[in-house]
Amino acid sequence: MQRLRFADQGDREYRIADAHAQTFRWIFEPPRDPTKPIMNFKEWLEKDGNHIYWITGKAGAGKSTLMKFITQQSRCGPLLRYWAGPMSLVTTRFYFWNSGSHMQMSQEGFLRTILHDALEQRPDMIPTVLPDRWTRIETFGTDAHPWLCLFIDGLDEFEGDLEALINLFRNLTTSPNVKACLASRPWNIFEDAFDTRPSLRLEHLTHLDIRDYVTNKLHSHSGFKGLARREPLFAAKLIENITTKSSGVFLWVYLTVKSLLIGFTNGDRVSDLQLRLNKIPGDLILFYRKIFASIEPTYTKHAYQLFHLIEAGQGNLTAMELYYADQGLEEAELIESAAAAQILPLSDQEYNDRYETINKRLNSRWKGLFEIKANKPGIEVKVSYLHRTARDFLCSTEVSTRM
Repeated sequence: MQRLRFADQGDREYRIADAHAQTFRWIFEPPRDPTKPIMNFKEWLEKDGNHIYWITGKAGAGKSTLMKFITQQSRCGPLLRYWAGPMSLVTTRFYFWNSGSHMQMSQEGFLRTILHDALEQRPDMIPTVLPDRWTRIETFGTDAHPWLCLFIDGLDEFEGDLEALINLFRNLTTSPNVKACLASRPWNIFEDAFDTRPSLRLEHLTHLDIRDYVTNKLHSHSGFKGLARREPLFAAKLIENITTKSSGVFLWVYLTVKSLLIGFTNGDRVSDLQLRLNKIPGDLILFYRKIFASIEPTYTKHAYQLFHLIEAGQGNLTAMELYYADQGLEEAELIESAAAAQILPLSDQEYNDRYETINKRLNSRWKGLFEIKANKPGIEVKVSYLHRTARDFLCSTEVSTRM
């Protein structure tokens, strides 16, 4: 079992934002539009029939967050139990991630994770499966083994042959005891493969979720509460305008609300708030360009240096590593002492001071395009991109040649 594990297994799932309160609950309910029964995810979980369900949507629409929500909900297991009946049921998940390590974007990493999780749930199968190691995932396609439901996110972030990956899922799900819920962007290759399967397009279903998110986030700020008392019609219109302009892209909503909250902190007038919203591009890439162009000239060189350090870390750079590397950039002679200091135990206060320093530097230079989120207690605090689209933008020829 230990040979199936790898260092950053489960890391991607941890970094995915949790669903906001009340959002995505509709996924376990009958479809809001009864004319579209193909979208009935609850029915797909419960019943036999088509063994692939495809979740698709625009970049930033929240596909990964939805997949995390589904797998962490207590309602998922009992619904699948209707399908499996008296048979043993195994559920497992994997999130392809092209900003991470080779194992996080490869077929090997996927298969090792699936087998590890399945065998952890059914250790009695180890003698059957392990002689052929992880390549024998097809074992689950025989009648002698449990009913298996896979939840696989980010097919478009897989580094190998996409057609081969699609065929793997097709072959697995020909067995009556295997189901797969798959998520990806709406690329042509996936449209062609899954267009006849049960599916949903996320941005078409999240209008109410986005409105609730915007309402709750804005109402958490005293500045908006004051505005709602003075100008209730404008406050309501502001929420509706953000919801409509988002076109179902949760990431755009997150960035827009963040900008407006800064406006409320600054005491913006109604006209200022409206201008702030009007100047935010409706397209994510245009939004990123606006953020990139707004880097203060004083910080430009340092921002570029931080970007190159993070890229060199290949998704595994910790906050402390970035802190010491950044100190080394400032003074070359600090590199040796920094490396030595890095392996010495830090007091809680020393750790917190360094963490706060690098977090402030990253936020002031890159304005939210990078984030630092704890993966493990203490020293293992990882630095990552806000979203895959942020990395795609910064690594594009348009931007990278300027850095």
